[in-house]
Amino acid sequence: MSQSVTLVTLAAAGLELGLCGYYWQAAFADVRPWLPYPLQEQATARLALDRYIFRSVIPHGARRRYLLAHIFGTLGLASLTLLALANGSAAGALAFAAVTVLALGQTVANWRKNHHLLQPKPSPPASAP
Repeated sequence: MSQSVTLVTLAAAGLELGLCGYYWQAAFADVRPWLPYPLQEQATARLALDRYIFRSVIPHGARRRYLLAHIFGTLGLASLTLLALANGSAAGALAFAAVTVLALGQTVANWRKNHHLLQPKPSPPASAP
C-alpha cells in the first residue's frame, strides 16, 4: 500500500475515533443529571452509561449521540484493521478485526434493541378552539 493511502487511512481512523470520543462525551454530559448520585462525578461512572442511557427519562438526543459514538468507534477500529493489514501485520490486523467485530456486534445489538427510543415522541395534536 502506498504511503499516501496509509496516511489517509490513518487520518480517517483518527477522525472517526475523535468523533467517537466527542459524541460519547456529549452523551455522557447529557445523561449525568439522571445518573444515581454516586455515579455523577466518578470516572468509573463512564462505564455505567450503557446501563442507563436507554431509560425513559434520558433525552433522545443523548441516545442518538451515544449510538453515533458506537458507530464512529466501530468505523475507527475498522480503519485501524485495514491499516494493520495493509502494513503487513497479520497479528495486529487479526486483533483489530476481533475488536471491530465485537464493537460492531454491540452497536448492532444496541440499535436493534433500542432504535424505537432514538426518535422523539410526537407531540399531541393541539385542540381546536
